[in-house]
Amino acid sequence: MTPATDTGSVRRLLRDPIGSTDEVIVVSDHVTVLREAVLVVAEADEDAPDHVRLLGTEGALSRACDDFLAASRAADLVEEERLSMRVSEQGHLPSLVITGGEGGDPNRQSAAGEVEDPSRHSDSGEVTTISPLPGNDAVAVRTDEADPVATIRSAFARSFSDAAEYEVGVPGYTRLLESLDVAVGPAVREDVASVMEAGVTVRSSADGVDEIDTILLVGGRNGAQLFELSEWAEDLGVASRATMSSRKRQLEAAGLLTTEKIRADVGRPRQRLLVAPEELRDSPPADLIRGARDALVDE
Repeated sequence: MTPATDTGSVRRLLRDPIGSTDEVIVVSDHVTVLREAVLVVAEADEDAPDHVRLLGTEGALSRACDDFLAASRAADLVEEERLSMRVSEQGHLPSLVITGGEGGDPNRQSAAGEVEDPSRHSDSGEVTTISPLPGNDAVAVRTDEADPVATIRSAFARSFSDAAEYEVGVPGYTRLLESLDVAVGPAVREDVASVMEAGVTVRSSADGVDEIDTILLVGGRNGAQLFELSEWAEDLGVASRATMSSRKRQLEAAGLLTTEKIRADVGRPRQRLLVAPEELRDSPPADLIRGARDALVDE
C-alpha cells in the first residue's frame, strides 16, 4: 500500500487508528498528542479498544497531565485497566499510533531453519505517524505494509515492556465527581464537570487557576461550606485542609472570594464561601474561572 496522508486536528487524526483495533500502542514526546490520545480513549464508546499502551517521555507526560481533565480521565482509564502509561528513557520519540495484534507461533521457523519474530506473522495492523503543526492541526501518514509495521510494533512493544510506569497522581474523573456529589451536592459536581469539560483548569498552575482554586470558586458560586469542601479534598487526596484554607485566603486577598459565618450544631461557626465580584456571581462556571484567571494574571 502507498502510504496514505491526511490532515486535520490531532484528535481527529488519532480517533480513527485508536478506534480501529483492540490492540494499540501510542508513542510520542509531544504534549498535545499524548493529551489528545488520552481524551480520545476516554470518549470512545463502541469503538473503544480493549487496552491502550501509552509510551511518552517524562516531561511530555507530565505536561500533558497538567491538563486536569486529561489527568483525571487517564486515572479513570488506568483504574479500569483500559490504559497503561509508561515513561521512556529516550530523550526523543516519534509520534506514532501502532495497531494490530502481536499473536503468532513463537516457534515458527524460516526456510533457513531460524526461529522468526512472531510479530511478523501477527494480525494485520497499521502505523500512523502524526506530525503536529502550529496550532492544533497535524499531518498523518499511515502505512499497513507488513514488514515495516511488524518491525515498528515489535520495537516499541519491547520499549514499553522495559519502561517504568507513569503515576498520574490525581483521582479519577468518575470518582472525583461522584464523591463531590455525595460530600457537597449535585450543583457543585455539575459546575466542576462543566469547568473541566471546557478545558479552562490547569493542574497545579503557578500562573492562573488550578484545580484547587476551581473547587473553591465553584463552591463559592454555590454557597458551599469551606469545611465540607476541605474535608472532601483531603479524603480524596486533592489537597490538605491546610492547603485549602491557605488557597482560600489567597483568593480572598485577590478579591475573588468572600465568606460568611454560619452556625454549626457542634463547635465553632463554619464559613460559607461566596464569589466576591458581583459581575462574576451569576456567570456560567467556565466564565467564572476565566474571569478569576484574568484577575489573578493582572495582579
